Amino acid sequence: MPKKEVSVSFSQDQLLLYELSLSIGKSLDAHSVCHSFLKTLCSRKNLIEASIWWPDSDAPDELILLAAHPVETPRASRLTANHPFSRAIRHGAPYVLTHASPEYSELAAAIGRNAPIETCILVPLDNRGLLALYAPTATELSTFRTDAAIDIVERLSIAIQGGLSHARLKQIERASRPDGDTSVQATTTLNPQDPPPLLRALVQSMPDLVWIKDENGRFLACNKRFEHYFGAPENEII
Repeated sequence: MPKKEVSVSFSQDQLLLYELSLSIGKSLDAHSVCHSFLKTLCSRKNLIEASIWWPDSDAPDELILLAAHPVETPRASRLTANHPFSRAIRHGAPYVLTHASPEYSELAAAIGRNAPIETCILVPLDNRGLLALYAPTATELSTFRTDAAIDIVERLSIAIQGGLSHARLKQIERASRPDGDTSVQATTTLNPQDPPPLLRALVQSMPDLVWIKDENGRFLACNKRFEHYFGAPENEII
């Protein structure tokens, strides 16, 4: 391939990864992050479909659909532990399938329609969830077999875990607060640098990566797993 064509292709891939990285930090809502990521990805690549799957908190062996693009396409919303997607997560590395693969019929069923799928790449998200990308040819998916792409995928996984943990924290906060009691919210508002003890205890007890930021993007607290990922203790991070 001529050098000029290689240079153009490289620049396009780098631009895609940059745009994907920007889409990850736009929201604390996991579903919103996933939709933004997939929309950006599908708009830049000639993909038939892209979807993100995550373990069901009530049935961890099953996967539920967090987001997909195009949104309006009919598809399955829950997959069993024996589905190729679940096996790909256990595989622990990007897993490429083609129409010649034995699992092809199950893949077609997962997106709910017959489509000219030549290649599907299944990218594990921290050995928990899965990013599934469908394309008419293998060329569109080559970007996601690079180290830079794997780094972006890891950041996506962290954002999903953080968003889901944030949602659980909000649910616990609402459930533990008496009707009409806004004391926790008031404490957070009056002391943005000092999260309430209950909230801090919940953050530390979460097994996922959890952190709290203020409206200016400054870290207020994080748990031990986030410290390990960040490579620094909490007092240095905040």
